[in-house]
Amino acid sequence: MNAILPAQQAADPTSSFIHEIIGDSMAPTYLPGRHAVICVPVDGYLCEGVYLINGIELYRCQREGKYVRMWRDNKLCSEFVYRIDIFNGADLALVCADVRITNPSVLRQAQLAA
Repeated sequence: MNAILPAQQAADPTSSFIHEIIGDSMAPTYLPGRHAVICVPVDGYLCEGVYLINGIELYRCQREGKYVRMWRDNKLCSEFVYRIDIFNGADLALVCADVRITNPSVLRQAQLAA
């Protein structure tokens, strides 16, 4: 598996999707109602970055040998370490772009229509 996500995959609207930030676990970087991220599904750990895990939770992830260290930007949240095979068994998407929401109602309507 490549360590670099191909630009074509990140730009492909059939594979990428928008995930709206719901809670404050990634604050102050991502705030609910103000930010969203564009994600690309991946089969496993590709590189250090922010991953959407099982379609609901964002974590910063860094590989450390046979393990992946996962943490959030909010200092009140816990840090986790998982074996790489356990991490790779999750439903994963890599965040490839940050989006600042300027009109939340239009975003929600677009999500409902999809």
